[in-house]
Amino acid sequence: MHTKIDRLLELLESNPEIADALLEAGEELARVVNDVTPERPGDLGEIEERIERTVDEVARLAVRKVLQRMAPVASLVEHDGRLWRRVKDATLGTCFSRRGPVEFERHLYRDVSRRNGPTIAPAEQVGGLIDGRWTPKAAEAVCDLLQKETAREAETTSVRLGILPYSAAAFGRVAELVGTEWDEHRAGIENDLMASYEVSPETVAVSLAADRVSVPMRARVEGKFRMAYCGVVTMHDKDGEPLDSFRYGWMPKPSVSENLADAMRGDLNALMKKRPNLRIVVLSDGAHEMKGLLEQAVEGLDGVERALDFWHAVEHIAAVARALGLDAKEEVRTAKATLLEHDDGAERLVQRVAGWGKRTRRREGKEEVRKALTYLQNNADRMSYRRLRDANLPIGSGHVEATCKTLVSVRMKRAGAQWSMVGGQAILGLRSLARSSRWDGGMKQLLGRWVKPVTVRAT
Repeated sequence: MHTKIDRLLELLESNPEIADALLEAGEELARVVNDVTPERPGDLGEIEERIERTVDEVARLAVRKVLQRMAPVASLVEHDGRLWRRVKDATLGTCFSRRGPVEFERHLYRDVSRRNGPTIAPAEQVGGLIDGRWTPKAAEAVCDLLQKETAREAETTSVRLGILPYSAAAFGRVAELVGTEWDEHRAGIENDLMASYEVSPETVAVSLAADRVSVPMRARVEGKFRMAYCGVVTMHDKDGEPLDSFRYGWMPKPSVSENLADAMRGDLNALMKKRPNLRIVVLSDGAHEMKGLLEQAVEGLDGVERALDFWHAVEHIAAVARALGLDAKEEVRTAKATLLEHDDGAERLVQRVAGWGKRTRRREGKEEVRKALTYLQNNADRMSYRRLRDANLPIGSGHVEATCKTLVSVRMKRAGAQWSMVGGQAILGLRSLARSSRWDGGMKQLLGRWVKPVTVRAT
């Protein structure tokens, strides 16, 4: 059995630079510990920073050594279907790791088919450095920060955490790059994620809902505020309670409704292949556009239940009651009981509101009655709430309203915020990925796209 001394000697022989760094770090950590006594405890915060700086130096050295070992030693390599010849002199490259910048020596290779053609650094290709400089974990951490907060806030957060010591502008560039890559390849990645997704055995139903929410756009984009689209596919248990959700967000653009419908249909079809007996419920407000979008998502599927969001129906009753000077709370309670306890609840509610219209002489009241009657009559075929509740199926689209708030409003409608189409979509895509329990798997596949093989052709 090797003793610790034998193991240290082996390390010193196989990788003297790492051994030296570990020795220096160990000596520094020992000094930190030995300097502390009950009589002179020192400042724990400063001590902790000293410890972390020491460990970070070793981590950066290890990253440098790894990057140098990843690059093939060759005079000629093949990459992306082309041959590349090594440039004579090695150069220093810099990568951004979570623990700080790392300088490493690398050889550049030039495209042999073009005079003074472009160059590549095999270490960056094989290692999958994002934008040629960010390590995958550093890029992922930045993306996670920026889907939650602004680049300036992320810079402050990083300083306080003692990681990612880079500028807000650098944060913004890599997050937009990764977010745009996600937007371009999300369909394929989502298909792969759904293939490995395990549907909970408690799941008996799945609901689909979609809605719109305004987002502030930059002045050069037509209109200061335009509508972003959000959707959610939610799995429910036997009591109608939500178990898990997939969320989607798109900035305003001509094909947005089709993109959202395609994404929801893809996930729904994957779920139905795994569990063909799942009940399907489509939930929306009275907007024709949202109903049409959701119909695209369930096209070709049998046994789909369609429901008007319960709370949208009830809100119209409250508006009429207030306009007529009635007790809004009492009328809402009565309306809810009518809809939930009677198979013909929608018809009863229409008759009740029509009766109010005949009795009132208020112009405002008549207008509210007219709007409520139009709304209820147009959506009566989607108001079978008692039957849905008896089947323990969901009747409210609160999940999509919460999605609009968490995906768009919380992050993108801050004071002074203005978004470009590309930058907004990048952040919205990352945020929808994070809010769908797909972050780990999605990031692994997404960042893996930067790993490109380099094959030795001549040494």
